[in-house]
Amino acid sequence: MSVKRELTLSQSSLINQIQKSGKKIRSDFLTIALVSSHSPAIACLIPKKFILRANKRNLIKRIILNHYRQLYITQLGSTHLVVRVSRRPSNFSREYLNQTVAQIFDKLVDTAKRK
Repeated sequence: MSVKRELTLSQSSLINQIQKSGKKIRSDFLTIALVSSHSPAIACLIPKKFILRANKRNLIKRIILNHYRQLYITQLGSTHLVVRVSRRPSNFSREYLNQTVAQIFDKLVDTAKRK
């Protein structure tokens, strides 16, 4: 199941602005930039420079969007997120990727609750 089109960010100028001015949360290989907004939205940036295989990029994107889908209605509220892979993951197992993404989204929820 995919994320609805109205919940995705596609304007490059808006994505760049969020990356530059938004609050950043970092984990092992992910960086999330977030900005409060009137509506929730997400963009996943996974450069080929770090992950050459398309199936691995798609796996990471699916895991990120799955965690986002579970949280955005109940806990994140109206926030624009840009999730970027900032370096190559040390391990591509589903367990490791799920654990890492869950940890960074837990940090994100804590940050959103503090606001």
